[in-house]
Amino acid sequence: MVEAYVTQEFVDKIIQATRGSVFDLSGSLFLAFNAPILLIAILAVAHLIISGVEDFDKKSIKKPGFRLWTFPVLVDGPFGVVSAAEFIGIIFFVVFVIWAMYAYTLRNLNLFTEFEVPDLDKGRFLLEMTGLRMGMLGLLCLIFLFLPVSRGSLLLRLIDIPFEHATRYHVWLGHLTMMLFTLHGLFYVIAWAMKGTLVKEVLEWKRVGIANLPGVISLLAGLCMWVTSLHPVRKDYFELFFYTHQLYVIFVVFLALHVGDFVFSIVAGVIFIFMLDRFLRFCQSRTTVDVLSAKCLPCGTVELVLSKPQSLRYNALSFIFLQVRELSWSQWHPFSVSSSPLDGKHHLAILIKVLGKWTGNLRDSILSMPETEQSKEEGKVHMASSSSYPFSGRSMSPLVGTGNNVWSGLYVFTSTVGFIVLMALLRIFYIKPYYVSTWWYLGLLLILCMVASVVIFGGVVIGLWHLWEKKVSAKVEEDNDRTKVESVANKYSQKNVESSTIVQYGTRPDFKEIFATTNRKWGNVDVGVFVCGPPTLQSSVAKEIRSHNLRRQLHDTIFHFNSHSFDL
Repeated sequence: MVEAYVTQEFVDKIIQATRGSVFDLSGSLFLAFNAPILLIAILAVAHLIISGVEDFDKKSIKKPGFRLWTFPVLVDGPFGVVSAAEFIGIIFFVVFVIWAMYAYTLRNLNLFTEFEVPDLDKGRFLLEMTGLRMGMLGLLCLIFLFLPVSRGSLLLRLIDIPFEHATRYHVWLGHLTMMLFTLHGLFYVIAWAMKGTLVKEVLEWKRVGIANLPGVISLLAGLCMWVTSLHPVRKDYFELFFYTHQLYVIFVVFLALHVGDFVFSIVAGVIFIFMLDRFLRFCQSRTTVDVLSAKCLPCGTVELVLSKPQSLRYNALSFIFLQVRELSWSQWHPFSVSSSPLDGKHHLAILIKVLGKWTGNLRDSILSMPETEQSKEEGKVHMASSSSYPFSGRSMSPLVGTGNNVWSGLYVFTSTVGFIVLMALLRIFYIKPYYVSTWWYLGLLLILCMVASVVIFGGVVIGLWHLWEKKVSAKVEEDNDRTKVESVANKYSQKNVESSTIVQYGTRPDFKEIFATTNRKWGNVDVGVFVCGPPTLQSSVAKEIRSHNLRRQLHDTIFHFNSHSFDL
């Protein structure tokens, strides 16, 4: 209980220091739980600019060595392949959850004596207190839940977490968060039923205190997202998952109405970062690209070669989001870039596995075009001519902020300052003079200030950023010869990949022999291994990499495991 005491003492000191200030108690909680996250996000800008870690044109020579993110520790189990860094994170998070539940349980037991609860009411009281603790623990998990889906945030880029891994963390945290919130609601429902006031309590919407009905609405929205995000549903009914997941707006807004601005301040910072990401992603999604080449390969994969925006930068693990309006006006699908950033300035390539309705419609659209046939060892390849595409200008969005670190940092900093200014003005000229004290209304005002600061202050920066990019692009000499661009794209897709690819049919490669051969050839160097395939394939490769790295000598190669999945 020493840790719990220290944490509470720290929060109490912040509350005492800010009591009577413009932001009052809500500002105290926001400062305690969110100031470190926002500060790290802003400092990440300076680090990325100074270090130049995202300058793909510069080659850096590093001494070969183990990396926690690419060294597989667990290769079989419910979590799939887990790296050393992920394993450490899982252990710390599990310990945190167990410690928090233990501390909350002891606190609940102490409340019996503090409030002198009658014996007949102890069961109901314990249910309500346990439900309260589950809700608070769910809020703490919610802080971590929104960080991975801020896909291009400076925090993720600072620690260099690939998009695919961030998605996996979001799934894990989503299950845990919704389990806690479900228990939170369930314990209260049982307690209210025992008291005989279930309907009254569920429909209650207090002016001061926790408003129950908004909490019920928020929980129902969360449950809909949770059920439809389960893997069988997401895989076979992606559209249902996609559209239901937009209920996150209802979930967040009614959560703020449920707990008010004071408690909502605990998670306001990370939700603000998520808003920054979503708005910038929306603005960047206005970029359109042309389809230079489209193929349907016999293995059931579609290859698209797209014109590349001049400002787009990517590496071997980058994802882009693609929208084809002829197929859907609202759906954006993530795809990993299969071409090298060194292949050319005018194009990039993606490989799309046909798994669902959207990708199936994309394949059918390509197959319906006039074709040019090419003989291949594995069969026929349907290649559409460039002049026959039913979709010529498609919207594409890179991960947020990849264009320029300075502008990304200015966007985050300006929006954050704008949020603080708006909250101060709102409290000085409206909340305090008119004695606004309704909890749910204050929570709504907090949400509105967050949105307004992103759109108004952040929007100005994005507008200037866009004008700057247009000015820079105008100074860069561009090759507008479409034929040359297409020949470069075809050269990539037909020659470069084939000349560097070994295709083996009928059996799985001997990974042990492949790694041994690479080790004998290259010696003490870092070698990245990219695996794309079913979980069993990833486990086999990860197991061999782990075995080789553990028994390696000083002069041997160090292999680094990286995975790509067709089904996120």
